[in-house]
Amino acid sequence: MIVACLFVLLATGMPIAFALGLAAFAALYMQSGAGIFYVLGDTMFSGIANLAYVSIPMFVLMGAAVASSPAGSDLYTSLDRWLNRIPGGLILSNIGACAIFSGMTGSSPATCAAIGKMGIPEMMRRGYPASVASGSIAAGGTLGILIPPSVTLIVYGIATETSIGRLFMAGILPGILLTIMFMTWAVIDCKRKGYEFEARLVRYSMKERLAVLPRILPFLLIIAGTLYVLYGGIATPSEAAGAGAFLTLAVVIVAYRLFRFRPVAGIFGSAMKESVMIMMIMAAAELFAFALSSLFITQTVAAAIADMEVNRWVLMAVINVFLLICGMFLPPVAVIVMTSPMLFPIVTQAGFDPYWFAIVLTINMEVGLITPPIGLNLFVINAIAPQIPTKDILWGSLPYVLVMFLAIILLCVFPDVATWLPNQMLGDRPMNTTSFFSDMLQSIAERGRRFLSLGPARNGDVNPVGTMEALCDTLLSSRGEASGMALAKNILDRWQGFDQDKRRDFMLALLSRFGPDIERLERAIDAYRADPTPKALLEMSMAAEPRRQELIRRLNLAPNGIATLVRMRADLLELKAQNPDLEAVDTDFAHLFGSWFNRGFLVLRPISWSTPADILEKIIRYEAVHHIGGWDELRRRLAPEDRRCFAFFHPQLVDDPLIFVEVALTREMPPNIADLLKEDRAPIRATDATTAVFYSISNCQEGLRGISFGNFLIKQVVEDLRRDLPRLDTFVTLSPVPGFADWLSRERQAETSNALSAADRSRLAALDEPDWADQPEIAAAIQPSLTAAAAWYFLRARNRNGKTVDPVARFHLGNGARLERINFLGDRSERAMRQAHGLMVNYLYKLDDIETNHEAFATRGEVVAAPAIRRLIPADRSSRSLVPGPNVFPPGVRSADAPGRKGDKEFTS
Repeated sequence: MIVACLFVLLATGMPIAFALGLAAFAALYMQSGAGIFYVLGDTMFSGIANLAYVSIPMFVLMGAAVASSPAGSDLYTSLDRWLNRIPGGLILSNIGACAIFSGMTGSSPATCAAIGKMGIPEMMRRGYPASVASGSIAAGGTLGILIPPSVTLIVYGIATETSIGRLFMAGILPGILLTIMFMTWAVIDCKRKGYEFEARLVRYSMKERLAVLPRILPFLLIIAGTLYVLYGGIATPSEAAGAGAFLTLAVVIVAYRLFRFRPVAGIFGSAMKESVMIMMIMAAAELFAFALSSLFITQTVAAAIADMEVNRWVLMAVINVFLLICGMFLPPVAVIVMTSPMLFPIVTQAGFDPYWFAIVLTINMEVGLITPPIGLNLFVINAIAPQIPTKDILWGSLPYVLVMFLAIILLCVFPDVATWLPNQMLGDRPMNTTSFFSDMLQSIAERGRRFLSLGPARNGDVNPVGTMEALCDTLLSSRGEASGMALAKNILDRWQGFDQDKRRDFMLALLSRFGPDIERLERAIDAYRADPTPKALLEMSMAAEPRRQELIRRLNLAPNGIATLVRMRADLLELKAQNPDLEAVDTDFAHLFGSWFNRGFLVLRPISWSTPADILEKIIRYEAVHHIGGWDELRRRLAPEDRRCFAFFHPQLVDDPLIFVEVALTREMPPNIADLLKEDRAPIRATDATTAVFYSISNCQEGLRGISFGNFLIKQVVEDLRRDLPRLDTFVTLSPVPGFADWLSRERQAETSNALSAADRSRLAALDEPDWADQPEIAAAIQPSLTAAAAWYFLRARNRNGKTVDPVARFHLGNGARLERINFLGDRSERAMRQAHGLMVNYLYKLDDIETNHEAFATRGEVVAAPAIRRLIPADRSSRSLVPGPNVFPPGVRSADAPGRKGDKEFTS
């Protein structure tokens, strides 16, 4: 209904921004009533509240300055004088002028208007049909959103959190290619229809050709200079845009003597109108996207596209058709804002490069600019040449639409057209799109492998584990990268087809058959004893490495190899509980994962209610601390203004998060979780908050349990929050204490305990009563002993490795936090009462102290705690030994971080 409402409003002639906003508001009001007013302004503001958007009005100002001066005429005249001897030279001048002008404006309508005012009358004067004259400029104007600087690519970069500089670089070669294709068609069409005869009547001398160059040279230098400071790392996109706008304005004023107030004011007025129009469309599109997400339309469409069991190029064809339809009705910036949260994860998960996709998307938007019913460029041309019927402009543009379709096909066959230049200039990315041709060859190779019986495990395979071992041996001896990738994929496919027994047998085979090469190791040891050189030591170290480590590295070369290996380790952790000998295999996995999932590879992304549904569904599934009952409850955690959520991602697990961090914005440090999660609470304005509370930190990948992602994850979240909300001055957690109840039970049952006195044991006996927390007198009597025991648990208790017992404490203390407060009955849920007798803890993150606290914990094992917590331990016990005795962890009982203990979450808070 919301989409139908939008089309009706557009059909009435309502401006696009108002139509988007009104349709979204109507849908949200019918769904949520007056409650929509809480999020209406914040949603629209957040759609444009990004510092990078400053570059848009700056680039628009560049275009307005050039368009308001005779620069467009000079550019057109210059190209005409140099190209007039070529068949269709005037059309080539139009297209070339549009391409160069695009590099100064980044705007399609501005390009059409500036070049059309000069080009259309001149072409008609020389005998070109009106449809050819207007159509070539309408099509050439579309280059304004492809050739950098491009407003469309800026919006895409911000919406998808991709590099704007890299997007600009990716647009250069496709922009040149499309310009050449437009020109090629123009020459062919002119030769076929004889349009070049009238154009060849005009002759220019070399002196006349050179005379116009000085007027356009400064603008070309401005374009080159703007791109240089951007790609040279000298300036950000916003700074480069500001410098370019200033220089362009200065050149226009000086070169064309625009020293009066009125023309300069006209330039700023024109830039302001276009900038406000773009920003209004973006803000309204953000609200419309929020409405689509709230009504689950985005999630439904995304799921329908993602669930299509088709070749990825068929999927891309469907996406292209979808974008073409959207582009026919809405401007490019609106389409990007509304569809990028839905399409971006699908595209990247299918293995397409996001920068390549940006160019394909932009060319689709170019088609929309010259096709009805909206066809913005058609109406711009009609406005500057009202004597030309709109249908003639449309017919003149249609051949160029076919050229754009051909350009999309070429980009699919040769994706390096978009990715080669940014990769050469800025370095390779982890993911690059393979071409349609490469995929076809890979498909043929896959069929060949199946023909040779190298496919996934079949039911008739007598010894599937033995076959896997043979394939692993072949993979380790393989030298070709292509054959190695095929073998790795084959092995992982077979693994996924195994039942649990076969997986266990394969892991045992890894343990027994793929350990170190004993003979090589013995030779290396003998060589080192004979001559202990660094080279001999290196050879001995390499020989000692188990062969399965190299096998795991090679398996990682398979498509989605790292994701499968993470699932493989999740199974290994379960198998290790019944087969302790598999600890050696797990050690190899953990060793490699420790470098593959280093903090430097992780990307922090904000999560909101408009985030794609497949990621939101994972929040519900992975939430390990405070259960989320469904979509309505998830909305209460994400949609209000005083809630934030972040996720850490790995480049090879594109939309499969590693860690979720849920944040509540408050005015004080909370003592319990109920106040943060209750349904009827009144949200506060984000700008009024002074405290950020990290109330849930969940590890999403069981296969990465126990893997360290680095020690400053929370610091990055703190810095992001502080940058967006400068009033925040306190950053704390509200964390569970998952191992406390088990530890306390052991202390109570032990014959002697350093942590508990006889009086404490007597009072804590009341914990055995199921409803003790509901009886105020009993709870008050228990509280001093329980909190004192908790203080001992954090400050004194150690496991057999000499580490702090509590896994959540290890995470936060290792990240540089301070143990700030113990909250009695902070969580009354059944799980919290069972695991921690209802205790919760606040860890405080102070940016100035994070490194110091981390070093104290990492190097000396010191728990940095508030004085109030240290005072909870009675003086007669405060100096007792910190060395764990046999009654801390009796034989047969695992510590909280003992390997293989199911249910422990290293990063769950």
